[in-house]
Amino acid sequence: MAGMEEAATTNITFNDFLKVDIRVGTIVAAEPYPEARRPAYKLQVDFGPQIGLRRTSGRLPATIHRRL
Repeated sequence: MAGMEEAATTNITFNDFLKVDIRVGTIVAAEPYPEARRPAYKLQVDFGPQIGLRRTSGRLPATIHRRL
C-alpha cells in the first residue's frame, strides 16, 4: 500500500513458537464503535468456560455488517 512502511520480520525458533498463547473464540455480540478513529466494531468474544467473555474492538471489512 502506498505510504505504508514494510514491517521488519524476525524468524523465531519452533520452541519459541510453542510459547505463543493462541486462542480462538466466538463473536457473540458486535455493535458499531463510532468513537474509534477509524470505522470499527465493539466485539464481545466468548472464549469458553475457562476464560469466559472478553470485550475488544476490531476493524472489520465493510461487507461484514450484513452478517452482524
